[in-house]
Amino acid sequence: MTDRDRLATAVARRLRPWAKRSHASSTVLALLGYLASMSPSLLPRTWLIQGAIAGVCAAGGYALGRLLEIVFGALARWAEIEVTMSDTARRLLVWGWPTLVLIVLLATPSFMLRAHQRTAEIVGTRAPTGLDLLLGSVFAVVVFAVILGIWHGVAALIERTSAVLNRALPQWISRALAAVVVLVALSGATERFVITPFVERAVSAASTVNAGALTDPPPQSPLRSGSTASAERWETLGFEGRSFVAAGPSQEEIAAVTGEPAEEPIRVYAGLTGGRDIETAAAAVVAELERTGAFEREAILVVTTTGTGWVNEWVPSSFEFLLGGDSAVAAMQYSTLPSPIAFLQSAALPPEAGTALITAVRTAIDARPDNSRPRMFLSGESLGAYGANADFDSLDDMLDTVDGALFTGTPGFTPLLREITDSRVQSSTEVLPVVDNGAHVRFASDAAELVADQFGRALGPWGYPRVVYLQHRSDPVVWWSPELLIRSPDWLNETRQGSPAEQMSWAPFVTFWQVTADLGWANTAPPGEGHRYGHEVVPAMAAILGDEALDDYSVIQDHIADKDRFAQQQP
Repeated sequence: MTDRDRLATAVARRLRPWAKRSHASSTVLALLGYLASMSPSLLPRTWLIQGAIAGVCAAGGYALGRLLEIVFGALARWAEIEVTMSDTARRLLVWGWPTLVLIVLLATPSFMLRAHQRTAEIVGTRAPTGLDLLLGSVFAVVVFAVILGIWHGVAALIERTSAVLNRALPQWISRALAAVVVLVALSGATERFVITPFVERAVSAASTVNAGALTDPPPQSPLRSGSTASAERWETLGFEGRSFVAAGPSQEEIAAVTGEPAEEPIRVYAGLTGGRDIETAAAAVVAELERTGAFEREAILVVTTTGTGWVNEWVPSSFEFLLGGDSAVAAMQYSTLPSPIAFLQSAALPPEAGTALITAVRTAIDARPDNSRPRMFLSGESLGAYGANADFDSLDDMLDTVDGALFTGTPGFTPLLREITDSRVQSSTEVLPVVDNGAHVRFASDAAELVADQFGRALGPWGYPRVVYLQHRSDPVVWWSPELLIRSPDWLNETRQGSPAEQMSWAPFVTFWQVTADLGWANTAPPGEGHRYGHEVVPAMAAILGDEALDDYSVIQDHIADKDRFAQQQP
């Protein structure tokens, strides 16, 4: 026997046990999961995240394959079906599986590279290289191996527990009971030693951030919460509340930018410090509006915040510039946690907060004489938009309650958003729905889409009140849904030219995890993409306030952008 033959025999001896344990359906479905997950989604991602997604999806495919093999194997044994294999087929299996896996792993990065680069071009980020995708494939193998190791470890633990129970119980009962005991024990251990410590650390970190001091002193204007004239003390507003009242243009800034006389804008905010509940916080906001004379202004903007109490500064600043400062903006805190954790902790909290604040302000306005009521507008971004929308049973209900609304990056699972989107005309798309020819509500990602649909067709007359939903084609917050697990959404089945989604294809289980991973990068996308809403807010707010011409707002946009960049650079 030659050295070459001896080497081949040794390799085959090593591979044979692996090939016997390597189940055909599991391997094929794992490879399909890997292949599908290596395609791009809404936003470019790092090789580390790409590898994690691919490893999870490959493990999901493997699990499905094992389930099918167990079911059909049991049926085959029951029917006494036997399958034989020739020596040639067996050799092909021994050498074929590792060869197939290796070819797929090495070829896929090159095959998918151009699609990933095209997505990066559309979004405006650095294009990935072949090395990035290759590293992603390597990490996918690591993730898959870790998941498979955990899987086999749990299976071995169930087998050992079953063997102990089998001394006193029938085999089928012992196996079922062992599985229940082991899974319950592992779930409890995960809850106690992983989930609970993580949540506790998140809550502690959020509380520390919320209590952190700004370098800026309290506002000097009595028209802002936290000033010496305010019942809401500076230290009780929370970090985001202090940021909100400290930001925004002054009377002098507005006059200088617009070239018109201006008033000092009003900003009020209430935090949760001191064990204050939602209803009490909403009442405190109304008290601040009364104190500052907000109900004498032309318009009030009620903002439902995100989980931490954050407000996208583009929204209130646009409102204030466009109204020449004859305005008031009101917001309040309902949590100190980042939006995803706040939502998981209590999905009912944002709607409760949105309803409480909107109702409190609306009630105060309605209590005034008809000829002295300010106009009332709403806004919210992300979880804030979800909370604000929850106050209304329908679009008609919203139109009967407020004088206009601007929502940015509204989560796709928001019931009212889904209802409005589903009522669109058949010739429009889920990405930019046209509802009643744009009579009251319009969807847009830029100023041009406020007056025409995505195909350039002009919309009809725009009556009052006006509602705008700003949503980017690349914003995973808007397009994420649990339904992605089992169903292809309309936005992936319609025209996608020029959208990051043009490179996407739906795959069960896989697309859900791709878009879920995109959520982590949504706020790091370039402005105008992902979950970053900025310049497009100004013309949308102008339209809601009544600007029919949608003039050039570049002076206002540039001023807000400069202040926003400066604020982000501060320690």
